[in-house]
Amino acid sequence: MQLNPHGLDRATQGLLPAVYRNLASQGVDDQLVSGFRDVHSSVWAWNQRLLHRVLPVVGQLERAGIRTLLIKGAALIADGPFDAGLRTLNDVDVLVPTDQRADAIAVLLERGFRPIGAVPPWYVRDYAPRFVPSHAFADDLNNQIDLHWHVLHSSCQPDADDDFWAAARSIELRSVSTSALSATDELLLVILHGLRWHQVPTYRWVLDAAQLARGAYGPVDFGRLVTQARKRRVTAALRAGLSYLCRVADSPIPAETMRSLGAASGSLLERLELRAQVTDPRVLGKMARLLLHHEQHLRRELALGRRPTLGDRVRVGRTQLGIGGWRDVRWILDGGRPGPGRPPSSTAAALGTGSPPQPLAPLPLERALRLADPEVAHAHVCFGTWLPEAGGCWTAGAQARISLLLEARPATALLLALWLDAYLAPGRPHQRLEVTVNGHRVGSARVDRGHPNMEGEAFMVPRAALAPGRRVDLALDTPDAVSPAEIGIAPDDRLLGVSVRQLTLREPLRCEPRQALPLGTGSGDERFLAGGWGVPEPDGRWTVGGRSSIFLYVAGPRSVLDLELHGFTFLGSAIRPPRVRLLGNGRRLGALRFADSSQGARSLHVALPADTAGPHGELLLTFLLSGTRSPLEQGISEDTRRLGLFLTRLALRRRA
Repeated sequence: MQLNPHGLDRATQGLLPAVYRNLASQGVDDQLVSGFRDVHSSVWAWNQRLLHRVLPVVGQLERAGIRTLLIKGAALIADGPFDAGLRTLNDVDVLVPTDQRADAIAVLLERGFRPIGAVPPWYVRDYAPRFVPSHAFADDLNNQIDLHWHVLHSSCQPDADDDFWAAARSIELRSVSTSALSATDELLLVILHGLRWHQVPTYRWVLDAAQLARGAYGPVDFGRLVTQARKRRVTAALRAGLSYLCRVADSPIPAETMRSLGAASGSLLERLELRAQVTDPRVLGKMARLLLHHEQHLRRELALGRRPTLGDRVRVGRTQLGIGGWRDVRWILDGGRPGPGRPPSSTAAALGTGSPPQPLAPLPLERALRLADPEVAHAHVCFGTWLPEAGGCWTAGAQARISLLLEARPATALLLALWLDAYLAPGRPHQRLEVTVNGHRVGSARVDRGHPNMEGEAFMVPRAALAPGRRVDLALDTPDAVSPAEIGIAPDDRLLGVSVRQLTLREPLRCEPRQALPLGTGSGDERFLAGGWGVPEPDGRWTVGGRSSIFLYVAGPRSVLDLELHGFTFLGSAIRPPRVRLLGNGRRLGALRFADSSQGARSLHVALPADTAGPHGELLLTFLLSGTRSPLEQGISEDTRRLGLFLTRLALRRRA
């Protein structure tokens, strides 16, 4: 028989050392067994390297006064009858007391272990405990420690692990003294962890659980096992796991244990929760996700051992979803009313607790706030964004709030520019975005993923929205937020709206009547261009996408203005040029009929009513373009930008 063990998937490879042991114990020795022996040797060598690097860190935790407890693979190797080659270790799982999590993180950082996934240490300390019982750390050689502050996903109350610590046994591994769970508690952990859905299937838990049930790591107290399951409301999951072990591994589970679990098999909601936990998130319905998130929240709010009443569920659900009255019920299916810690997720926690975690540093006008930097996001996000990734910070759910502090109160309206991308469901061409500043709605936009506006979406913030202080509280509402799991493309259940790459606030350019403003290379046009423009060219700039803006401060008394625009629209091989509509401070001023590119640049005059500019002279001119095309679509070049209007200069003049 020809079989390449190294060609098997990782989960199957993890079973081969046990297969080798069983065959060798029966005197089987052939080429296939020799291949399995090589896998056993490789696993043994890998585990020795991992333990050599990680266990001294465990010892340092102990010397720092932080009690440690090994769980899962490392504990089974340390306290079992089998050698280290029979159990693949991807990492070493170490439990520390919940209230010493921050101290343990500091020790790991000192020893060169950093949180995996480029996650900042403050995220593991402050946010990860909302949704997971552990986080992995790795050194430069990718040796990993999975630091636990709780044993189980299903028990995350402050006192959730007291019973486990009380029953723990002292062990020693490579001269490092530590502790391990009792065989009974380890069996509970292995079953509950193994039954959770994993993107990469794991079969190792069945072998571990079977060995534990047979007493290979000490006698199992099945009475305690049932008691702990009842206390943590996981009897349905434990019964399912033990039944599976009886069927596939002929495990000696006492009939009385199965009867006790059957009599206390949990509520319907507990069984539905189990079904949701073992299901690929990509095929879960919205109600199943809502149940998972509710149970996750409930297990942190209620005391350990307390079975929730209907009143408890209503109270915790209202807190979780931000339901203050009957009018707020409409938020339920959207994952909750916007606020700190919402929406929940079983894979990640949103940043923010309601206000920035530290005093705000004054932000000068014109300076870009780059939310792709985790430290910037941490300092300014009040709630509603995920940890930065891929150059930006995704909003979390229906609303995100970002707080800024200006160096000085501005004398005029300001321009808010947002560099955005969108996360879209199939068949949805854009994300809706509503922008509010200090409670004043300042505008809306449609953000396109296929052609993201990398030049920024522009919004005028009136001076009234900035009074009376220097604080700027920015709310971004994204009602179309959706998760990759909901649309079936990934097991990620985070609700994603728009990705905010950076934002800026700046004052308008002072424009005197009769002053001509050229565009293009060396013109300084970035002082008044406000999003939606291409790179400068020798004679001007193209609008890119469907929305481009110009922001000015018109000096002098209010009067009717004559706006002169010099340029043309992109035609290419199309029959009709793009259509251009003009807005002044959000007010429709009409459609513009420019010459097309085949006729060259021409001047166009538009009358602006006296009340177009704001009370302090601020003027946001917005070009809305439809029917735009790219040179690539027209077969002209490889340029993928959707070009609309090429503007060479503009001027404002007062009419007599």
